[in-house]
Amino acid sequence: LDLDNFKNVNDSLGHDAGDRLLQAAAQRLVKSTRPSDTVARLGGDEFAILLEGIREGGDVERIAATITSSFHEPLILDGSDTHIAASIGIAFSQPDDDTEQLLRNADIAMYSAKAAGKARFVVFQPRMQEQLRERLKLEEDMDRALERGEFFLEFQPVIDLSHRELLGVEALVRWNHPEQGLIMPGSFIP
Repeated sequence: LDLDNFKNVNDSLGHDAGDRLLQAAAQRLVKSTRPSDTVARLGGDEFAILLEGIREGGDVERIAATITSSFHEPLILDGSDTHIAASIGIAFSQPDDDTEQLLRNADIAMYSAKAAGKARFVVFQPRMQEQLRERLKLEEDMDRALERGEFFLEFQPVIDLSHRELLGVEALVRWNHPEQGLIMPGSFIP
């Protein structure tokens, strides 16, 4: 679990206020989980919650929903309401997973939750790891593409059809990838 936009609290109210907010968030997490669960702060504004004795995945999702909705209520910081949300990545342990792998999978799912709009939970799917690898490869390829001059512009006229007039020209970036061929901007601009 990661607190959304926590950096804004530290930047605007100071690190002491940020520390008090972390304590309030930790208390909220403990109240939103079962007595048998373990809540731990990993560092910064990131927490891990270990749920034991779970019978089915739906139980985990219900607990995650309870946690995210608990953050709809403001935390009290220095006598005033402070609104903060939480993004949660859920990973289920597999027989061959070690702690590091489990945390990595939960982290990947958490960043997926943040990318989907924050204040929600996402369950890790193996495809997410492959998507992350693909994104890292794309970023590496983009760095090389800039060096190699693989990006180019195509110009497309903008025409007013009712008056048959040229209004302007759009400059559209394209990428001539050495292995994948022409890559359209929707694949690399995001």
